[in-house]
Amino acid sequence: MLLFCLLAVSIDAHPLDDPVMSLKIEITQEAVLYRVSVPTFIFEPLKGITYKSGLDETELKWDEVESYFKQRNPVHVDGIRVLPALKDLKFIQVDNFEPGTAPSEHKGQILQYVRAEILLSHGAKSRPEEVRMKWETFLPPELQETIVTLSAFGSRQLILFNKSENEQVWQSRMRGPSVMDISRVKFEPTRVNLWLAWAYGLSILVVGYSFRRHPLPVTIISAALIVGLFFCLPTRGQVSTNVLLPEPANAAALFGAHLRNIYRAFDYTNEEDIYDTLAQSVDGPMLDEIYNQVYQSLLQRDEGGAVSMVQRVEILESNLEQNEPAGKASSAQLSIQCRWRVHGAVEHWGHSHKRLNEYHATYVLKPRDGRWKITHVEVKEQKRIELPKPASAAMTGS
Repeated sequence: MLLFCLLAVSIDAHPLDDPVMSLKIEITQEAVLYRVSVPTFIFEPLKGITYKSGLDETELKWDEVESYFKQRNPVHVDGIRVLPALKDLKFIQVDNFEPGTAPSEHKGQILQYVRAEILLSHGAKSRPEEVRMKWETFLPPELQETIVTLSAFGSRQLILFNKSENEQVWQSRMRGPSVMDISRVKFEPTRVNLWLAWAYGLSILVVGYSFRRHPLPVTIISAALIVGLFFCLPTRGQVSTNVLLPEPANAAALFGAHLRNIYRAFDYTNEEDIYDTLAQSVDGPMLDEIYNQVYQSLLQRDEGGAVSMVQRVEILESNLEQNEPAGKASSAQLSIQCRWRVHGAVEHWGHSHKRLNEYHATYVLKPRDGRWKITHVEVKEQKRIELPKPASAAMTGS
């Protein structure tokens, strides 16, 4: 649940600390978290928040802050663009001068201001293999670089974003093939008929030798043979119409990224954001069907119609059904049998319950706009997995 508070206390800032935007990044199994700290007077969505502002003046700023970050600083998790969701927003009043000194001793310095503490979450739904981050917000504008602490699975490192090199890539030590790479539709190399090419070349030599004393016939026949040879060889950029199908392991990784992205879409509350996220994995004609199918699966009718929030997607098995290495572009497809579990929680009457559902379905992926996307799904089984009750609940019988 989003929390909103104004800390009406002063903090001991570093004496005359520069009021600039700062960023910390944490990568977890469930999300890529951005912790942004920024003075409100240099941050456009919050410029109206001053040192003496109250809660009533800040209540309408949530959507503006979230929208600001959705439009910049893109994050790609395993090759898929993930929009940020605003999870927390706090305001801290800063007294930016040394204790015991008078404000008059700090002419030209900003002494008192409000700093916004912003928490943004980019849903992952499982441990990421690759996170590609671009940072484009340098505030104030004259700031040239931002040094960021990145924490991920027990390790920490410093990374640098600046205006000329504003992209960084984190990769898991257990990283497999890049989903961004294997999601691209690839074609077989164009084959050249070498025997025919050799035959044309030899014919040119024979004709040239046989009619060496008759330049005109030699010229005409040689030109015709050269044109024929030209059509035997591939032109630059020419590709085969046969699509290379991913290896089974790569197909499983590709499908897993798409499946997690489908559930990630429902982290957002804005319907346009949901559809934009789904469209990265699902073909256009299937968008409404997938939307309704997943939404209904998350709807908890026994909890008054509350919608379960997905914490993690666990793929139990994923099998590629066909073994052909390639297929025609018009008919190439991947058919995948998958069984997976969705770990989630639903809030009801002020408290939350964990939910675990299991599904079995067949998905079909086809080339669309140069990438593999889901074009068909057939759900074969879905069931709720009963979780053991907590010890306290079991003792009370609730």
